[in-house]
Order: sequence, then C-alpha cells, then structure tokens
Amino acid sequence: MKLSINKAINDGRVKSIRLIATIGCALLLTAGCASNQRVSTEPLLAAEQAIDNAERARVSQYAAAELMQAREILGLAKVALTKKDLINANRLAQQSQVTAQLAFAHAELIKAEQINTEIKQSIEQLKQEMQRNRDANL
Repeated sequence: MKLSINKAINDGRVKSIRLIATIGCALLLTAGCASNQRVSTEPLLAAEQAIDNAERARVSQYAAAELMQAREILGLAKVALTKKDLINANRLAQQSQVTAQLAFAHAELIKAEQINTEIKQSIEQLKQEMQRNRDANL
C-alpha cells in the first residue's frame, strides 16, 4: 500500500496538478496586489479641472478662501501620491474637487445675491418714481 501511494505522488499527473495549483495561487495573489496598488490619476485630474474651472470663472473674487483650500488639499493629495499612499491620495483629490466645486457654487450664490439686491433696488427706485409721477399729476 505504501508503494502505491508513493507511486501516485510521484506520478506526473499529481505533479502537474500541484504545479498548476501553485501557479494559479501565485497569479491570484499577484493580481490582487496589483489591483490594490494601481495608480489612478483620474481623481487628481478631476480636482485640477475643477480648480481650473473655478479660476476661469473668477471664483477667487467671491470665494477665495474655499478656492485656496481646494488648492492646498490638492497639494496634499499629490504628496500622498508620491508617498504611494494611494487611498489617501484619492480621498484628498476627491475632497479637493468637492471643495473647488463648493467654491464655484458659493461664488455663484454671491453673484446671484448681488443681482437680486440690484433688482430690488431698481424696483424700489421705480416705485418711488411712479409715486412722484402720481403726486405730480394730482
């Protein structure tokens, strides 16, 4: 019986199965590690584009603090990327993008509020002029 077990172990088919299993495990481990370490510059590019869009819209006139914060966070994301801290780099890049979008929205809100104030002032001036015209015609 001992002889037949040794013969089966030394059989070419068992060796092939072991080799295939070993290679399969190695490939799975390599693929798993590679997918975790893949560098994605997409979040960084999206953050840079959001900041560029905000700068083109002259957001710094209305929301300079938020735009500066977005730039600082993007800088931290780039530092994290150079340190191969990909999870933190992506998180910071996304935070930078959202902060730049917030700055853009805040600037748009301020502009809209200014326009609203101007319209209210114009309406009030028109009301006063209409009242003067009524008073003059009486």
